[in-house]
Amino acid sequence: MYDWEQIDLGDMRLEEERAELVSPRSEIDAVRAFRSLLHNTQANASYVALSYYHYCASMSRHGGENILIEFTQEVLECARRVLSAPSSKYPPGNPREDGDNHAAALYAIARIAQLDDSPLICKSLGESHSEGVVTGAARAASTILRNNSANQANESALGALTEALASVIFDDSLVTSARWVAINAIARSDNAGVESYLTQALELESIELQAVAALALADRDIEKYRTLIERVMTSWPDDPPFPADRLPDVMA
Repeated sequence: MYDWEQIDLGDMRLEEERAELVSPRSEIDAVRAFRSLLHNTQANASYVALSYYHYCASMSRHGGENILIEFTQEVLECARRVLSAPSSKYPPGNPREDGDNHAAALYAIARIAQLDDSPLICKSLGESHSEGVVTGAARAASTILRNNSANQANESALGALTEALASVIFDDSLVTSARWVAINAIARSDNAGVESYLTQALELESIELQAVAALALADRDIEKYRTLIERVMTSWPDDPPFPADRLPDVMA
């Protein structure tokens, strides 16, 4: 069961609309309930709607159908509203994670984020230590960098995203998984300093993060970075963890 299926919405009508998402009578009814929750200003209602959108988008990547694909603009508008509001905070003992409203918004727009969303994403990358928020923001940043690789007119916004991702990569207080996503995201950037950040990441303590950076450098120019990558590989154990175990085949 997903968390959005069980949080207290405090309103019978909202509970009924959420129930329609969990066990829809029809696609039309599910879409109606989703849009009603999406446009509701109650924080938990938009949390459910954005989480449900992410769920549907995830299903489409595994052969299913995203029945909400035509509502991406409405999702973007809702996510921007949520990200412009304060991050959620809960008292000790509450099972929900601080910042989960922002995390839901960022995961929802991870594959549809637009260049105009860069300031909100940079803010999330720079101000949060929540794994969900940072990971979602890094994925959204990756989408923007990938879709604007030749956009020289907005070099400032793309450069700010790159710098924000670099800050995440070298922040030892963040979990490895979030920093891993940030390395993959920054590799999408055409910023002049990206390869310098990736080579610096080869010196991080985590073998997993070293390997992610090495794979990114190999993908950019394997011969240029071969000596540097192979030198790092010599410091690894004979049976390194994923994705370091991929490097021997890549470098062969």
